[in-house]
Amino acid sequence: MRNASWALSNLCRGRPQPQYNLVRRAIPSLIKVLIENDKEDIITDICWALSYLSDGIKDRMSDMLNKNLLSKLIYLMKHENVAIAIPCLRTVGNIVTGDDSET
Repeated sequence: MRNASWALSNLCRGRPQPQYNLVRRAIPSLIKVLIENDKEDIITDICWALSYLSDGIKDRMSDMLNKNLLSKLIYLMKHENVAIAIPCLRTVGNIVTGDDSET
């Protein structure tokens, strides 16, 4: 799980960014791992992957509008480890820059 989360995070971060329609399929798995995992290194990588995926094009936000994901991200924004709190804050920030209905 550790290697997979690290690899996926790096894939999502790539420059140029990978085609969104190819990595978008990973979002449900990322959400599941984030919600069910308590290992900080895995959580950090998953949060960064979500941050990269939510960055940029506004039509991506609908894929991030998951009640369980948003609750977990908001909870993790208060984490004592800033390596977890920062990507959570970035992801939530990206989501709230969507249109009025998404915000």
